[in-house]
Amino acid sequence: MENKEAIAIKIKYFDSMQPEGLNINEAALENAYNQTSHQQSLAIKILSAVGAILACLAFIGFLFITGLFDSKAVTFILGALCIVVPIVINKVKNYIIIDTISISIYLIGYVLLAFSAELFHFSNQQIPYAFIIIALLSLVLVQSYMMSFLSIFIITCSTILICIDHTSHGLHFFNIIIAIMLVLLYLNEAKIWNQRSILSKLYLPLRSASTLSLVAGLVINRFNNLQVIGNSFNWISSIAMTILLLLVIYRIIQALGIKHSLSIYILSALILASSIASPSIIGAYLIIILSFYVHYKTGFVIGLLTLIYFITQFYYDLQFSLLVKSILLISNGLLFLITFLYAYKKLNEYEKL
Repeated sequence: MENKEAIAIKIKYFDSMQPEGLNINEAALENAYNQTSHQQSLAIKILSAVGAILACLAFIGFLFITGLFDSKAVTFILGALCIVVPIVINKVKNYIIIDTISISIYLIGYVLLAFSAELFHFSNQQIPYAFIIIALLSLVLVQSYMMSFLSIFIITCSTILICIDHTSHGLHFFNIIIAIMLVLLYLNEAKIWNQRSILSKLYLPLRSASTLSLVAGLVINRFNNLQVIGNSFNWISSIAMTILLLLVIYRIIQALGIKHSLSIYILSALILASSIASPSIIGAYLIIILSFYVHYKTGFVIGLLTLIYFITQFYYDLQFSLLVKSILLISNGLLFLITFLYAYKKLNEYEKL
């Protein structure tokens, strides 16, 4: 009832603005309004994902106890069914409880297929390629948020495994490519929404999955001890992230209409230069600035948590002496304080005008 009253008020308002009146399909508008009102909140999506992972682990434990993993054929059939059934369910209905059940079954399907890979003589190196193909097909067939998010995340995680398997420095290139894709997605958000294509339908899960994929790539990079100060690939990754971040800052300055921006570029360059030895920290900066640009609160929080984690990791990094780490962290802190004071001063000047 409230939805109908709200729609009627909006139609009356827009109709009064046009002398000739508007020809509006009220039934279609009400249907679209109801669909948006049933969208899941972030907390429910997180709980759904956690519940799906726990259900997946419980079911896999049950299969181990019953000994069904001993039969590769049975494992493969169950895995194939667990991939197909959620796709069919999501094509019919898309409710919260159904979404949670379907993503649980969907994850179980990938685990079962991984265990049955020996049936087709797949090696560990070939499994990620198979997962990418399956996830791409799922992505084409179903565009619900959680299913699309999982499919995209499986694709990126499989790509990470492929990069690690082929070369020890492949992860650097993966992080750079994902960072470029993130910048293109965030900066062209309005254009993507207006396209009314499959990309616009997948934009939200693609943005979330790509952000988490960059975080995953940066974290794995740290665990693999690839961030060595003398590593040329490490410097390439840092420089690429720095260029992307300066590009985003340039777009933000343009959007805000700031005229005298030289000091902003100098402060940004100094902050990034003091973090050049750690591309992970610059990657966290990139996520924070991009999320600020498009008002993506979840990404902003993820970026902050990632930054805290990487700063902590940097402090305990044995590749640098305590003196070097102290100088870099203190200089970063001072530069941030100067940036804050500069922004606060400029803000007061604008308020006086």
